[in-house]
Amino acid sequence: MNKDSIKRFFKGLTPRGINALSFIVSVTIVSLFFSIYQLLGDRFEMVMNIMTTVLLGLLLLVIIVVASFDVLGSLFLVAAELTLLIFLAQSYCNITDRPPSGDEALKILLSIGILYIGLKFARSLHNAIKTSYRKIENKCWSLEKIMTVSLYLIFVVLFISQIYYVVGPILNSLCVKIW
Repeated sequence: MNKDSIKRFFKGLTPRGINALSFIVSVTIVSLFFSIYQLLGDRFEMVMNIMTTVLLGLLLLVIIVVASFDVLGSLFLVAAELTLLIFLAQSYCNITDRPPSGDEALKILLSIGILYIGLKFARSLHNAIKTSYRKIENKCWSLEKIMTVSLYLIFVVLFISQIYYVVGPILNSLCVKIW
C-alpha cells in the first residue's frame, strides 16, 4: 500500500453532509445514554422503560390525531347535508296530522339522502387517507410503516363507528324507519 491509497481510504471514511450530521447526532445520543447510565446506575432500566412508554404514547397520540382530523374533516364536509336531512325528518315527524304518502316520501328522501351523504363522506375520507398516505408512500415497507398504517386505519374505523353511534340513534328515533 502506498501513501495515496491510504489517503483515499481515509478520505472515503470521512462523513460528509447529511451523513456527518447523522454521525454527530448518533455519537451525541450514545454519549448521553452512557452518561445517564453512569449517573443512574441500577435505575437506568426503569428510566428507559418510562421514556420508551412516553415516546410510544406520544407516537400513538400523533397517529390518533391524524386519523381523527381526517375523519372529522370529512364529516364536516357533509355535516350541512346531514343536519338538513335530520332537521327535515324531525320537523316532519313533529307534525300531528301527517298523510300516509308523506311517510313513504320521507322514507325515500332519507334513503337517497343518506346514500348520497354516505358516498360523499366516503369519497372525502378516501381523499384524506390518500393525502395522509402520500407523506409516507415512498418509504420502504418496514415493520414500523406497516404498524403505523395499521394503527392509523384502525383509528379511522373507530372514529367512523363513533360517528355511527351518535347518528344512528337520531335516525332510529324518527317516525319512519328506513332500516
